[in-house]
Amino acid sequence: MAPAMRQGTLALAVFCFASIELAGCSKIRARDLVREGNELYSDGQYEAAIQKYNEAQEHEPGGNTVLWNRACAAESLVLPLKEAENPQKLEARRKYADIALADFQAWYNGLEVKTEEDTKTAMEHRLAVLSADARCDDLVAHWQEKLKADPKAEGLYSVIARTYDDVCGKPDKAHEWYRKRTEDFPQSAQAWHTLAVREFDPLFPDPEAGIPYNADISPEERIKIADRVIGYLDNATKQDPKYRDPYVWRSMSYMQRQLARVYNDPPETAVERMQSLLAREDSMLAWKQQRAVCDIDSLPNCPVPAEVSAVVGKPQAFAGQSISVYAKVNVDSVTKGGVPTEPVVEMTLEGGLKVRQRYPSKMAGEEHPPEALAEFVEAAISRWGEGKSDTFQGKMSADGKVLEASAAPSMGCCPPPPLTPEQQAADQELKKEIQEEIESGGKRKKRRRRRRRRR
Repeated sequence: MAPAMRQGTLALAVFCFASIELAGCSKIRARDLVREGNELYSDGQYEAAIQKYNEAQEHEPGGNTVLWNRACAAESLVLPLKEAENPQKLEARRKYADIALADFQAWYNGLEVKTEEDTKTAMEHRLAVLSADARCDDLVAHWQEKLKADPKAEGLYSVIARTYDDVCGKPDKAHEWYRKRTEDFPQSAQAWHTLAVREFDPLFPDPEAGIPYNADISPEERIKIADRVIGYLDNATKQDPKYRDPYVWRSMSYMQRQLARVYNDPPETAVERMQSLLAREDSMLAWKQQRAVCDIDSLPNCPVPAEVSAVVGKPQAFAGQSISVYAKVNVDSVTKGGVPTEPVVEMTLEGGLKVRQRYPSKMAGEEHPPEALAEFVEAAISRWGEGKSDTFQGKMSADGKVLEASAAPSMGCCPPPPLTPEQQAADQELKKEIQEEIESGGKRKKRRRRRRRRR
């Protein structure tokens, strides 16, 4: 009995050893297949790589690495097909998206220890695949779940809106979320600004049309859109007066409103004269927004163009002002001075205006050595000697006799207003007169109609 038992034990041991050896061989084979799959993946042969990973999984069903590798290979097939329209390509995209999504989730579930980085990585890959395969409902559900967990995450409103726009192709739903953001966060300047920019979109002109407005929309509708956008931007500025972007877009909106004013030039009727004045008013309102941007950016006023004869004739009228003159130089009057690090050239322009022009070491944001500055000076004098005119920009001295100019190009400046205060006041008075004329004209027409009826 005992020997028989010993033989049975030995047979069991041999069987167990064979099973262990077989399992070990399967793992080795699985790893070889994974390596082969990785080589194919590196060569961009993603479908062939997936086949190798499938075989590897058959040899080692519990391998987590093969899940990650296969998911990445499937994702690499999905992403290039994001814009696909061909039914066969769409079917292939859906197939590999299913593989990628399942494997990324299985890989994540199979991790013994899940770090924050693992969670973030799994989510990023999942969202990329969902977006590429246009799985609108899944994406929206994901972000709405995030918003439910954190209702104060204002930025998620725009994420959901962009998902409806870019992935779902549902602009109306996107607009609902942009508007909902302003309702739930009425004190958010960014929310109002984002809604305004979206509402402005129809006003953009067709680049190929060669005109600065969208001619497919009637002037009346363009004015309505511009007014609505301006209202949203007013709300944004009310919440944050230093928020720069609303001023930029409000200026654009006033310009679009100006372009929508319809009248003959010169205006023929009272209504046309009113539209002409409103267009001038819009141009002034647009400038005020630009002026606000200049203040936020700390930009100086642009030099006012001036004729040499005007400056010389009335020097006190330009005293202390920033001006820009374009004229020829009396070369015999040129004298050089200053230090090598900031040379100065004094000259007289034809017409009698004296100019003191400096060549600062830092021009256009770059530092220049003395040798380079000296070359700039010589090149300018040579140009003037050839009789070429030049532009000189700077500030007039207190007595209005010398223009203190700089050779450094302007890094930006604020344009002058399109209307003077006197012109604005005159326009307001004229508007009142025209409005009275329009209203009285309307009453006269009514009286005439009544008389006709009586007859």
